[in-house]
Amino acid sequence: MSIRPPVKRPLLIDYWVTGRCNFRCPFCYGAFAPDKTEGTQSLYRVSDNLCRPELSFNQVKGILLKLKKIGVTNVVFSGGEPMIRRDIVDIIKFSHRHFTTYLSTNGYLFFEKYDQIRDSIDSLSIAVDSLNKNVIANLGKNINHIDNVMDILGYFINYKPKHIVKVATMVSQINKKDILEIGNTLCHNQNVYKPNAWRLYQFTPHRKALTVKEKYEIDTNEFLEICHSMKEAFPDIYISGRTVEEMEDGYFFITPDGQMQILLRNEYCTIADLLTIGVNDLIKMLYRYIPEIKKSRKKRGWRKALSPALDQDSSYDESLDLVDDDDIVMGQVSRAAVYGGKKKVRIVNIFLENVQGKIWIPIRNPQKEIYPFCLDNSAGGHVKSGEDYDAAFKREVMEELNIDISRCKWELLGYLKPQVDKVSTFMKVYKIISNTTPDFNRYDFLSGSWMKPSNVMELIRNGQPSKDDLIILMKRFYTQKLSMTV
Repeated sequence: MSIRPPVKRPLLIDYWVTGRCNFRCPFCYGAFAPDKTEGTQSLYRVSDNLCRPELSFNQVKGILLKLKKIGVTNVVFSGGEPMIRRDIVDIIKFSHRHFTTYLSTNGYLFFEKYDQIRDSIDSLSIAVDSLNKNVIANLGKNINHIDNVMDILGYFINYKPKHIVKVATMVSQINKKDILEIGNTLCHNQNVYKPNAWRLYQFTPHRKALTVKEKYEIDTNEFLEICHSMKEAFPDIYISGRTVEEMEDGYFFITPDGQMQILLRNEYCTIADLLTIGVNDLIKMLYRYIPEIKKSRKKRGWRKALSPALDQDSSYDESLDLVDDDDIVMGQVSRAAVYGGKKKVRIVNIFLENVQGKIWIPIRNPQKEIYPFCLDNSAGGHVKSGEDYDAAFKREVMEELNIDISRCKWELLGYLKPQVDKVSTFMKVYKIISNTTPDFNRYDFLSGSWMKPSNVMELIRNGQPSKDDLIILMKRFYTQKLSMTV
C-alpha cells in the first residue's frame, strides 16, 4: 500500500548532476570533482579521502521518477557546471516531461547546447558576480566569463526566450562594490536583455568556501542593506536577497552519486540513498522534515512574484462568481476562499470516454491543496467570474488534457444542483469521445489510465481515495454500464 507524501505544494530540489566545473571558484559550496579521474569515468569527491562515480543517464532517470512519486515538482540542475555533462541535453529533456525544470549555469558552454534545450527549460539562471575582470579573476573565474554572459544576454534581445531568465550574484567583501554596476548594466544597457529576476546571495561559508571565509565573509546587515539599495535603485526588475540564515534548513540537494542531502544547521546531512531506498521508505523519511519542507516552499517561491502565468499556485487567487440557491450570480469570491467553506460557485466536470466505453481516470497530483493522490474525473474545474459553463469546459479541457474540443465529439451529460443532487455545488457534466490518451498537465495529475466504469467503482469501494463527487457522477451517468457488468 502506498503512503501519501507530506508535500501539498510545489517542492524544489537542487540536483548536482556533476562535480566537474570549468571554473575554480573558491567560494563555491556546491559539488566538486577531484583533480584527476580514473579512466573514462567521471568522479565526484565526497570528501578529501573518498570519491564516487557520477551516475549514468539511466540512473539519473530512475532518481527523477522516484522524486516525481514523492511529490517533487521542481528540479534545479546545477553542479559543478551541469552543461559539462555530455548527456545533460537528454537529462533536461527527460526532466521537462515530468517537472518544472531549472538550469543553473555559469554560461560558458551555453551556445554549444542551448538550441537543444531552449524548449525544455522553464528557468535559466546565469551567474554574474562582477563586471570587473580583475575581480572576476580574483573570484576564480575565467576573465572572459563576463564577455560570454553579455553575449548570452545580448542574444536574448533578438531571440526572446520563452523561459524565465534569472541572474544570480554572490555578494562578498571581494565584489560588494561592483553590485551597483551589475544592476545598472542589467536594467539600463540597451544591448542587454533585462532578466526577469536578479537574486543576490550572501556569501555562504560551507564546504570548500570555509577556506576563504575570512576573506569573503560579509556581515548580514551589510548584505541586507545592499539588497535594499538595489531594490530602490532598480524598481522595474524583481530583486530578492538570500541570507545565510534563510538558506539554512530549507535546501534539499541530490549529490552526483545519488545521495539526498539537506543543509541542516551548517552541515550537509545525508538523509537517503536514492539509488537503493524505496518510495514508501523515502516518503516516511520526508515526514521527519516537515518544518524544512515548509521553509523550502516559503523561501524558494520567487517564481510567483515573477510570472503568475507560470506559477501554478496563482489559480488560488482567481475570481469566481458567487451564486445563490438558484444559481444566480450575487457577487464574486476568490477561489482560495471557497475551499473549506460552504460558498456556492459553479464548476464543470468532464469524462473522457473512448469507443470501448472506458473512461480515462486520473490520479490527482500529490501537491494539490485538496484531494491529493485521489481518483478524479477526467478533467474539471471552477467556472471563472464572467465565464459561462461551456467556456469553462473548453478552457479546462485544454488546460488539463491538452484537447481542443472543436476537433472531437462531445456532449452535455447533465446539469446538477447541490440541494437536489447532493453534489458539492452547481455543476455541468460533459463527455468527450476520443480514443487518444491525453497529454495531461503534470501539475494537475500524477498519472491516468483507461478504466471500465465498474472498475472505477470497485477501486472506490476497496478504499481508493477519490473526490467526493466522483462516485455520485459515476452512479448518475454510468448506471446502465455499471449494471451491465454485474
